[in-house]
Amino acid sequence: MNNVISIVNTTVRMDEDGRYCLIDIHKAAGGASKDQPSLFLQLDATAALAGEISNSRDSLNKTPISSKVGRYGGTYVCKELVYAYAMWISPSFSLKVIRAFKRLNTETLLAGRFGKGGNSLTFLQDGT
Repeated sequence: MNNVISIVNTTVRMDEDGRYCLIDIHKAAGGASKDQPSLFLQLDATAALAGEISNSRDSLNKTPISSKVGRYGGTYVCKELVYAYAMWISPSFSLKVIRAFKRLNTETLLAGRFGKGGNSLTFLQDGT
């Protein structure tokens, strides 16, 4: 699986546990200071959701948020928190995220079934 996704021409990194870099997603959303990941992470609702994910029996990510320092650092979150962050930013950006993940799932299924396609996640500027 390719560990790089693209959102509106912005590369979004994934860590070794499949979490997505919030800093990269913030850049893809336009980089507004009101949408900074640190503000989202300080919300009680974000902490509650992360706790639910950690305690969920069917969770693949027992550590839904991970911060890494250094040159390739950043804050990495699981897919559920990517959705929550996108919804917090705007309905429009949220829809782009949902559709992109849906496309990725479809491409992955088709690649496995027919042996073609790749694992890329692209948010188109027109919202499709």
